[in-house]
This record gives sequence, structure tokens and C-alpha cells, in this order.
Amino acid sequence: MKKNTIIFKLVAAIIAISIIGFISINLLFKWNSNNFIIEAEWDAADALNYFGTILAAIIGIIGVYYSIMAAQNNYRDDLINQSLPFFALNILYKKRKHPNNWLEYSYSDNDEKKEKSNDDWQYSEIKLRTIYFVFDNDSFVPKYELSTEQIDLIKKDGNTIHNGDFGETIFSKTLILSQPYELENVGKGPAINTRIGFNKSSVTKNERKYIKPENLKVGDFFYINIYIQNITDSVIGEYVLEVNYSDIYGNNYSQENKISIEKKFDKSSSYILSTEFVANQKSIKKD
Repeated sequence: MKKNTIIFKLVAAIIAISIIGFISINLLFKWNSNNFIIEAEWDAADALNYFGTILAAIIGIIGVYYSIMAAQNNYRDDLINQSLPFFALNILYKKRKHPNNWLEYSYSDNDEKKEKSNDDWQYSEIKLRTIYFVFDNDSFVPKYELSTEQIDLIKKDGNTIHNGDFGETIFSKTLILSQPYELENVGKGPAINTRIGFNKSSVTKNERKYIKPENLKVGDFFYINIYIQNITDSVIGEYVLEVNYSDIYGNNYSQENKISIEKKFDKSSSYILSTEFVANQKSIKKD
């Protein structure tokens, strides 16, 4: 407020000097004083040009002064922003396991675990860093873990071996598609309230499904796996892996990678997942 008042006073003073100066010069050249000291050797136009030059120089000096002051203020703000602390709150997911294995849980190597023991129970708190997008009922549903059976199918590429009723060995094949990714924050600042979703491109923004918001420091990453079991033609289509996030100043961004699932019409009749790795990032304006 004080700075705006000073600028207003300077502008008012310059306007006043301009008006008074031009009027004074005009009146002086209309006055016949018969005094050689007052009588000028130039006409009114020369005097006005001289006065205008001096006034322009004064305005220029004031402009340069305020430009330097503004640059110094911006520099101070940059220094403050470079050392500005910011605290992000993450949810820790709770898991419990009984030694008799009546409750089974599996952990990914990418999860950060903190284990606590109380008698025979095992209690863990983990920071979410693993997401599985599992195809279910014509859409992909985000899950934080797979079943033991699903993990086993991924390890064996859908192949399973079991004994039959008469002791024979039976080999079976489950058609699966599992595509792992690593999504890493390689920018210069933390990603706040990061929401990740994998949806069909035709689904509107309001109907898309996302994980709960998480915060990622520079260098943090998510392990993402797109998992389809007993794959059929219903999965064929265009999809988008979308990441919505904010910086510490509240600016919102969205980043999208296009992913397509197609079927090869040959003897194998296999399904192919193609990924566009050049992300489309855009800034989201606040309403």
C-alpha cells in the first residue's frame, strides 16, 4: 500500500510539473520586460523542447530506479522460494498378519515398510508406492496388491502345474497380460496431491477412477502394473495413464501417456499393449 502511494505521488508530481512548466514558459514568452537578462535568445518552441528533454530524463531516471528495485525484490523472493520449507502429509496403509497365516498379505519390494510386533501378531505400516490396475467388468480398477495366485501367474507367465484326481500332472495356461512401469518424479520440485488413474480415453474426466492422493519428493516413484487375467477382446481399446498433481505453490498440472491394447490377427492371436512414452503435460487453470 505504501509503495502504491509513493508511485501515485510521483506520477501526480510529474503531471503537475509538466503542466506548470509549459504554462510558465508560454507566459514568459508573452511578457515584455524590456530587461536584457530576462529576454531569451531562443523562441518558445526551443524552450519547450529543452524543458521536455529535462522532464523525460527525470522520468527515465525514476523508471530505472524502480526497475532496479523490482529486480532486487524478485531476487529476494527467489532466494526465499529456493529455501522455502514445505510439509506434505502422506497416508500410511496398515496391514496385520497372524502367525497362523489365516490372514495373508504380500508386499512389493518397492514398498517402504515399518514392521512392529505385538505378541504373535505382525503389524506393518507402509507408504503406498505400488499400484495395480486390474481389468474387471470392462474397466480397470486400482488396487494396492494382487492375490498370491495372481502374483504366481505373473511369475510363471500364466503357466500352472497341478496334480489331477488320479495323480497325473496337468499343465494349464491362463492368458494374462501384465505390463509393469515405473513412474518417477524427475522434475525440480515435489509433486503434491498426486492422483494416478488408468482409464479408457472415451471416459469423461468426472467418471475416471484414481488412487487416493499421494505426495512424491524428487526422485520418488510409483511401481505401476497393468494386469489383465483371462484376456478377451473386450479389453481392446485406447487408454490413458493420467497423473494429476500440484506444486508447493498450488499450481495444478496434468500429465497423460496414451496406451493402446490391440489384438494380432495371426496364428498366435496374441494381444499387444503399446505405450506412448512422450507425455502430454499441461497446466490446469483454477476456476
